[in-house]
Amino acid sequence: MAAGLVLALLAGCAPRPTDQALLARCVRYDALWVRYEYPQSFFHIAAKMRADYAVYECQRGHYHPALEDLEDILRRVKIPVPDQ
Repeated sequence: MAAGLVLALLAGCAPRPTDQALLARCVRYDALWVRYEYPQSFFHIAAKMRADYAVYECQRGHYHPALEDLEDILRRVKIPVPDQ
């Protein structure tokens, strides 16, 4: 019983972002990309498709891989990734 209490307390020490916060980050990163690097040529279409798919993955609950993809997309076109 005491071990369970200790584990419960330790699990609560590091607050994790909520699902809504992670989804909001996905949407914010996508909006940044659209704002500054909207597909202006044929070569941007693949990046836009990748960003759209990452947002879709966020909506399905796969936040961390999707956020990594969105951050990579932003970095490739030299858009600073905002702090969490």
